[in-house]
Amino acid sequence: MGLDTKSRLIMEVLLRNPFITSKELVEDQQISKRQLTYLLSKINEYLKNERASKNIKK
Repeated sequence: MGLDTKSRLIMEVLLRNPFITSKELVEDQQISKRQLTYLLSKINEYLKNERASKNIKK
């Protein structure tokens, strides 16, 4: 399972600027704090699954 477009965008922003605050992300992406929390949760779950699948393939 991959990430949706908005989740990928948030992840790219975080990779480019790891010190960005949640307030800045909310303002820059024009999303609510709740939406950001949900997107970050989806990104974390995706990364956990990717790591697990890489470990299994070894």
